[in-house]
Amino acid sequence: MVSLPGRFLHGCLPRLPEYLGLNAVIDRLVGQYDVPAIAIATAWITRHPAQMQVVLGTTNPERVADAAQGSELRLTRAEWYELFRAAGRLVP
Repeated sequence: MVSLPGRFLHGCLPRLPEYLGLNAVIDRLVGQYDVPAIAIATAWITRHPAQMQVVLGTTNPERVADAAQGSELRLTRAEWYELFRAAGRLVP
């Protein structure tokens, strides 16, 4: 479950109006790489320059397997920054 101010949502990638751009980029990458959306999120986290680690909040074997696909997916630098910008972050 995802917790946003004043909201509790099910799933790791909420489909809210605030995230239309981000979801569009994720959907394109899902089609391009033929992986689930959670794999794109995992790939983004594991390529983060701070060398972050993925922590899954599930014990569902299917979701764990889907997320694990992202550990083998190497996003390009352009794709990584495209996701960063689509999430509303500015690139200096």
